[in-house]
Amino acid sequence: MARAVREAVGQDYELMFDVFNGWDLTYATEMVRGLELIGPGWMEEPIPSDRVNEFRKLRTVARVPIATGEHVYTRWQVKELLLRDAVDVIQTDPDWTGGFTELTKICALAFEVPVVAHGHSMLAALHVAAAQAPTTVPRAEFLIRGQETKQFFHDPIYRPEGGDVSVPDLPGLGIVLDETKIEGREEVTF
Repeated sequence: MARAVREAVGQDYELMFDVFNGWDLTYATEMVRGLELIGPGWMEEPIPSDRVNEFRKLRTVARVPIATGEHVYTRWQVKELLLRDAVDVIQTDPDWTGGFTELTKICALAFEVPVVAHGHSMLAALHVAAAQAPTTVPRAEFLIRGQETKQFFHDPIYRPEGGDVSVPDLPGLGIVLDETKIEGREEVTF
């Protein structure tokens, strides 16, 4: 399947594979070695994120960058991954790791390891990315199906154009509710 995708999009298209904590170390090692010729940009969460020693072992034998972080919730967990040289890309989620402040602290910890925030909270990640050096945060993840649902009540809806999502120029995160999509509201009294 990976070979078919590579052939369909060509060599110049960057591919990343997300395993969602689905493999053990033995299988992950076999798969990462097997996918080397495909040239993935990274393998995301090939093993459960809390298995730091296994991540370190996998990283020592892999010629494919190893990413994790979506299921890493604290900067102390990130620090452990970094100190053990267990990861090539950090992908913490701003919603799940403590917001802007915590993601910014994670960026400072990562230093030479790029941070590509998980796309669950793309608008928060986008603002943090804009405030960091491009070497620290080279991109923000955009989950196509997830963002359409998450931004359903927004106006405007932020989508990539030519591979880029512009940082909103509206106040705060740039979220404005589309009143026409909100039905049946009742006044709440306390």
